[in-house]
Amino acid sequence: MNTGAEDAAQTDRMPGRLTALLIDASTRAIGAAEGRVGGVYLRSPTPGLLRLAVLAGLPGPLFRPWWRLHADSPFPAADAYRLGVRVVLPNAAETMRRYPQFAAGLPFPFGSLYVPVAGASRTYGVLTVLRPSAPHAADVLEGVDRVAGLAQDLGAALERLDAGRDAPPVAWEGEPLCVRPPASGRRPGRAGSFGWEPDTGTVTLDEPLCALLGVPAEAAGVPTALGTLTGALAPDDGHRITAALRETAAGSAPRLPLYVRTADGALRMVEL
Repeated sequence: MNTGAEDAAQTDRMPGRLTALLIDASTRAIGAAEGRVGGVYLRSPTPGLLRLAVLAGLPGPLFRPWWRLHADSPFPAADAYRLGVRVVLPNAAETMRRYPQFAAGLPFPFGSLYVPVAGASRTYGVLTVLRPSAPHAADVLEGVDRVAGLAQDLGAALERLDAGRDAPPVAWEGEPLCVRPPASGRRPGRAGSFGWEPDTGTVTLDEPLCALLGVPAEAAGVPTALGTLTGALAPDDGHRITAALRETAAGSAPRLPLYVRTADGALRMVEL
């Protein structure tokens, strides 16, 4: 488990849990689709207007023309939101053919994909990834399916936020939150490890991991309950790690790293 590189400034525009969910989905989508940039559009308080809420991997000003999109505009994110369908643009030629107005304003050519983020009763926005060009749409479909799974999880999480009695409606106002995606490699001194024994359910953390998670140093090297690990993570992420450990023990380790957040919101990458 190690840190993700992030320089997101604190924002009081939206609840912290919402921003954590959006950043997590954006950064995980980049890895899922072998992309370079990820982001989430959310509905705004203005009917029919989408706003770019999070952008990971690209300076915000480069994408300024697309910070705001009307749901009926001729752009791929708007179509994905309005029609509830995946939009896959494997390369610049396909982008120009289907969305010439969008392609004409791009600062550089790339492939891209757009997946609706929806709950059981409403669509909240669109999860999008910019990636290197591919010859055909079939070459990126596996990545699209993985991103669709992330979008489904995000939609369910946003619906739970919407269900909170005291929580404001899930919507976005203002400029996007721009972050750097997690580093692909481990950095010396910022990686830790743990072992889990499925038969007993105990977990053993090393000293660097205790430091990364904010767990007392005296817990290092001592077999303890799994809750020592999961309790140091955000509640939803603790459940995800538990499920991933069980799948790994059964021989089905996740193909991609998992991005989780500590109880204080710091981003961590986990490889099993």
